[in-house]
Amino acid sequence: QLAYGDPAGYLPLRQAIAAYARQARGVVCDAEQVIVISGAQQAFDLSARVLLDEGDVAAVEDPGYRGIRAALVAAGA
Repeated sequence: QLAYGDPAGYLPLRQAIAAYARQARGVVCDAEQVIVISGAQQAFDLSARVLLDEGDVAAVEDPGYRGIRAALVAAGA
């Protein structure tokens, strides 16, 4: 119990999220496709790093969440 857990998050929670997404939203996914993150800023950062390449242009609405700019700049957008 004192060791590091799965980097994707607690498996029973990921299973519950996948089951909810299937039932409530019609999303076809398994727990292995779900990543539990600690908040919106981490989600924006992870998404930007995975989906954007250096030099890509990203547009955000104004007004919008201010923290997203930092994630986009850090990813090279």
